[in-house]
Amino acid sequence: MQQARISSFFQGSPKAKKRPAPSSEPEVIDLSDSEDEDRAPPTKKQRAEANLFLPGTPSPPPEPAPVKDKGRGSGAAEQWRYNPQSPGPSPKRSDEDEAFKRRRKDEFKKKLLQENSRFVNMHKAEVVDDLEGADVDRNEQEERSQSEDDLGDGKFEALQDLFGHKSGAKGKGKAKSAKAGKRNKKPEEIGPSGKTYTALEQQVRILKAKYPGVLLIIEVGYKCRFFGEDAKIAAKELGIVCYMDRNFPTASIPTHRRDIHLKKLLSKGHKVGIVEQTETAALKKVGDNRNAPFERDLTHLYTAVTYVDSLDSADDLDHSPPPLLMCIVESLLGGMGVDEKVAIGMIILCPSTGDVVWDQFEDGHMRTELETRMIHTKPAELLLPEKKLSKPTERMLAHFASSASFEHGIRMERYKKRMSYTDAFEFVSDFYTKKTKNAKASESFTSGKLMAAVTDLPQQVVIALAQCIQHLAAFNIADALLVTQFFSKFTTRAHMILNGNTLTNLSLLKGLPDLAKGLCRIQYGKCTTKELSILLPAFNKAATTFSAVPSPSDVGFKSPLLNEIIFAWPQLREPVQELIGAISLKNASEGNMELLWTDPEKYPEVSNADMGIQAVEIDLDDELKSIRRALRKPSLQYSIVAGEEFLVEIPRTDDRIVPPDWQVISSTKKVRRYRSPAIRAKVEERARFKEQLDAAARAAFLSFLEEITQNHYALLRDAVNKLAIADCLCSLAHVATNQGYVKPTFTPPDAEDELHIVEGRHPMVEALMSAPFVANDVCMGAGSPRSKIITGPNMGGKSSAVRMVALIAIMAQVGSYVPAKEVRMSLLDGVLTRMGASDELARGRSTFMVEMSETSDILLSSTSKSLVILDELGRGTSTFDGMAIAQAVLQHLVEEKKCKTLFITHYPLVAIDLERRFPQDLQNLHMGFREDTRITGVREITFLYRLTPGLAKGSFGVECARLAGLPEEILTAAGLQAEKLRVLVEERNKRNK
Repeated sequence: MQQARISSFFQGSPKAKKRPAPSSEPEVIDLSDSEDEDRAPPTKKQRAEANLFLPGTPSPPPEPAPVKDKGRGSGAAEQWRYNPQSPGPSPKRSDEDEAFKRRRKDEFKKKLLQENSRFVNMHKAEVVDDLEGADVDRNEQEERSQSEDDLGDGKFEALQDLFGHKSGAKGKGKAKSAKAGKRNKKPEEIGPSGKTYTALEQQVRILKAKYPGVLLIIEVGYKCRFFGEDAKIAAKELGIVCYMDRNFPTASIPTHRRDIHLKKLLSKGHKVGIVEQTETAALKKVGDNRNAPFERDLTHLYTAVTYVDSLDSADDLDHSPPPLLMCIVESLLGGMGVDEKVAIGMIILCPSTGDVVWDQFEDGHMRTELETRMIHTKPAELLLPEKKLSKPTERMLAHFASSASFEHGIRMERYKKRMSYTDAFEFVSDFYTKKTKNAKASESFTSGKLMAAVTDLPQQVVIALAQCIQHLAAFNIADALLVTQFFSKFTTRAHMILNGNTLTNLSLLKGLPDLAKGLCRIQYGKCTTKELSILLPAFNKAATTFSAVPSPSDVGFKSPLLNEIIFAWPQLREPVQELIGAISLKNASEGNMELLWTDPEKYPEVSNADMGIQAVEIDLDDELKSIRRALRKPSLQYSIVAGEEFLVEIPRTDDRIVPPDWQVISSTKKVRRYRSPAIRAKVEERARFKEQLDAAARAAFLSFLEEITQNHYALLRDAVNKLAIADCLCSLAHVATNQGYVKPTFTPPDAEDELHIVEGRHPMVEALMSAPFVANDVCMGAGSPRSKIITGPNMGGKSSAVRMVALIAIMAQVGSYVPAKEVRMSLLDGVLTRMGASDELARGRSTFMVEMSETSDILLSSTSKSLVILDELGRGTSTFDGMAIAQAVLQHLVEEKKCKTLFITHYPLVAIDLERRFPQDLQNLHMGFREDTRITGVREITFLYRLTPGLAKGSFGVECARLAGLPEEILTAAGLQAEKLRVLVEERNKRNK
């Protein structure tokens, strides 16, 4: 076989060949025969350099250089003539040689252009994984073996090795040993991307398998990363980018923002785990695994219930109640179908506060008792057994877990094995016994009260408590049970509780439109189709909330008012559903009045106009077919431009085929748009039918509204009134669920009148303030003086305190829970107040006149069962006149009216005199404060905002003026004058005595 040459792979040398210098004497080409015709053709010029591609192989010997003939004989050109019979510069190749050449060229081309070629991916060589490198090596070996068999020598192998290791000549020995090791190494697992898993990805796979169902936030350097499905969830919930990185989708957040994103994920109902590096970089450098990735493991596990936020968190400002965990245990009591009975035990725990509420009850097939407790407690997480829950209970819990009434639904946690009562009691006992050695044990536990309470719990509750402790231990917050002061039973509250179904149904007003306004718009004919598509489903929602009953007494509530409300709503069902069935809600919501009616025969004018439009459109389609034939354009279609329909669009180059009677509607540089006479006529006819349809549809819709008004307005209006009452009751029910609100107690009618408030709070101030409201106690009657005189410094909280008493009394009497620890009161026939200062200049009444008029009304209206509040009476006139009026009015209320009175004044002489005269009926109170005097003599007042027995020794008006920013020289002069007047008055009082 002939020697292989590199020239057979390339067309020529990249270097330009040197051409001989042209002779100054012109050559004459003679085409005639000559004696030199047998002369051999010229050969290539001999090169001095060695073989560039095979340094160890000498260059082939050059051919003899041809002798240049400068003669002008006739045979001079014949030596260059092509003669197939004459020998060429190279030996003739056979078909076998040509096939070999092509095969060799294809192999070399494949080697150069393959996907993993070193020429293509040389810059990626350092990241090629071991398995891929092993495959490449095996492929190289196979191809080399084949080349060696084909070429029969080692020259081509040497050439390929030179190209393949061009950039790695320094480490040939190491590379060969590494290749040998790779061949013996077990292939690594390939990921979804076709690439092997990195060390970090292997860690992620292990962690996900170890903690299933947990959304993992993995610390990687200065970022926290999500992998796989966790990344997709995080991208959706947090609004961050998710992208594919090798074998996993991934997303990342900065480490310093981790807690913010964590709370957002928890609020969405996810169970989140924090994976952190368990070794430091410094220790890793000196360890045996310095080349391995950092060790990582789960360090924190959270759900919305088990996450306890920091005290300085800004999220505490929303005053939302902490989430609750409810554990449910169920046992069957017998019965089948509707007669089925079950016993349910539950523990409701707030890990943030340690409050525990328990209950055990029997429930029927509908699980109404369970529903009631779910509605009242609103748990954020349920702890349930994996099995041993009946199907009705599972359905009830699944409904609440996905209910829209819960903002993000309820998270469900399952435990695999339910404890028996014996095991549960032993587990709970061991838990509290071990905690006796812990300094964190609460006082209630160390005194034995907590363990005694646990011992007295029913069996199902003990099982639920044990499961709660076991569950919370995984989150490291089981100690929350140690700080509880007591376990309270859910049903110890003896007041009437609306069942869960009623509370849910009474909450249907949430999100409903203004039904009263909507009904008035129907009556006036102003309602639109979109409004109607909202109003009718809203009425239907109210109509289908409760089942129909024969009479109000059959509803079953103790309250006649509730019975009337519940009875009225189902009466709407038949007429409302009939109205909904008459229209298409989808078309109504889209404002399509022409297609509103489900029965075309109900309003025939609408149907006739619509049919006329359809007939015209059929004629227009037929006209289009005729135009296609006439213009020989079978694909021609109508065009719509700028609201103009049924236009025939023709290119300007084809204008010659357009009939002259066609009308140009619009045009551009390239096309003209026409209408034929027939089309113009049909378009005008269609427009007329369109106007008829609009008029008929509008008339039909007004007729429909009038039908609603005439036939159903009274019924709908009555339902709206009932809904308004239900709205008030629902609002009071929601107030009752607020933390710190209690049910007031009313004394019998024959008992002594009293108003007793323990730790009362102002409901509005408490709702608006971020700081806690200072609670106050007030006792009027039942052994305490019925009337109170309140003094104290300005801005000390006197007005807020008396307003608190009035609001609590009003809320209690309308049936609401009140913001206090305890309220006991008798019924009041009125709360009468005179507070603030205002004039009525339009009526010619000054501020003092308005004040006196209101006081006169109070004196006329008040009775012994009234609550009267007077704030700084008599301040609008001179000091002595004001004091006289204030003392006379208060004395009248105490002696004659005998009502409960709160009297705010800055007249200490009035307070002292009246308390001395009526010690059993009147008491002096003042708002607490702390007075400090600086070295400069300036007094500083700290307000305590707490009602304290006794008379305040001053009003501290100068100090209040200092807070308002008055100049210090004015305040100094005022203080001196105030002290001078005080001494003068005290001396006068001593002389009068």
